[in-house]
Amino acid sequence: VRLVGDDAVWFYEVLSGITRIATLPGNWDSYGAATMQSEAAKRGLLLLAEVMRHNSPTPSVVPTSTGGIQFEWHRLGIDLEIEVDPHEEPTVWYRDEASGDEWESEPDTNVVEMLGDLITRLGSRDIDS
Repeated sequence: VRLVGDDAVWFYEVLSGITRIATLPGNWDSYGAATMQSEAAKRGLLLLAEVMRHNSPTPSVVPTSTGGIQFEWHRLGIDLEIEVDPHEEPTVWYRDEASGDEWESEPDTNVVEMLGDLITRLGSRDIDS
């Protein structure tokens, strides 16, 4: 895993989101949701450190009801969601409105290989597209 530099704004914003989610009590959704497990946060940060670049767009950080964490990008016709469970492999869902491409990871997919390219697309899509 490469180190995150001081110019990686996304890192500090993601860390802030994780800190916010970590303070949610159990049953935060009134349907019995679990509190975020620290292992999910750790795994999520390590995954992002592998695939993000210093100028990558910052994802929204969302809790999951199972104690995991989800990173989401919805910009310029591209939707990308990464769900990190504390005990299972991360899952990825991607949709590009312009091209019609849609993709969901299978349990044995190496998501790191796919995510680098997908996140680069998020950051490089022309705003006029």
